[in-house]
Amino acid sequence: MTKKLLGGLFLLVGVIISSTLWVTRTTAQVEVTTSFTDVIEWMHTVWLTKYNSVEEFRPFDSITRWEAAKFVAQYARLAVLPKDYLQCEFNDIQWYDSTLTPHIKQACYYGLMKWSNGQYRPEWLITEAEAITVVMRSVYGFFEETADPWYIAYYNRWEALWLITDETLDSVGTTNISREKLGTRLYQANLLNTPEWEFYSTNPGQAHYQKYTKQKFDDAIASGKQVAMFFHLKSCPLCHGMRDIINDGIADGDIPSDVRIYEVDFEDSDEFKQAYNVKGQTTFVFFDSEGNDIETTRSIFGIDQLLERFE
Repeated sequence: MTKKLLGGLFLLVGVIISSTLWVTRTTAQVEVTTSFTDVIEWMHTVWLTKYNSVEEFRPFDSITRWEAAKFVAQYARLAVLPKDYLQCEFNDIQWYDSTLTPHIKQACYYGLMKWSNGQYRPEWLITEAEAITVVMRSVYGFFEETADPWYIAYYNRWEALWLITDETLDSVGTTNISREKLGTRLYQANLLNTPEWEFYSTNPGQAHYQKYTKQKFDDAIASGKQVAMFFHLKSCPLCHGMRDIINDGIADGDIPSDVRIYEVDFEDSDEFKQAYNVKGQTTFVFFDSEGNDIETTRSIFGIDQLLERFE
């Protein structure tokens, strides 16, 4: 199934405060806080809802699978996702609102919402796990779904993006999502699907992958961290793939916690390219404890080759 399989990492943290959902988004050194009012404005602008106020939207109501399908199908059209999933004939939707039936099938055709054994279960309430799955499928396509619980791979990626607040693996599978949080999840998916949004792994207690700044680089060397630069180009699919490999390695705990990898824009780094003999994107440069470059290579294509450079 062809999806937007490659993406960068940005930090997006949702926190419920009183009746307002606040979304804090951190990209490199920029932090922006957005209230649910802004989410509603976005949803109304792109025709995800006819309501243009939080109160009219009934934010704290739960939402059924047949109601959610309308949001999801419209979002998929907005994101210009491919229709790759064709097994979308259900034997349990004919008794429900006929105006929503096309949306149910569209959400399925896009591969974002589906079920098995010919049943869609339209009356079931959407859980947090299902909402997370919709977002991750819209960005990365299908993950492994035969584990226990079935959504664990989607949850792990969600956690790797630092989108988890107080949700646990168990709680997302049993907690029904509100209309407010589903709208916010789709808002998050829209950001994840926007190429200029880049997101990076900076979880405390783990290795870090961040955009390069001299201050961060100098601090990492001074504190005895293992440091590398990665030369990235926005138009380079292999670069995006390596970015995913790095962040997966960090999320899985494979990359040692004292590693700091700094992403450098290949098109805006002439000084570095000359100093470190960088001939192309996807290049790694590794440094010793004094900040001297000790290796420049374009021969890293997977996590094992990367780990060989770190203790």
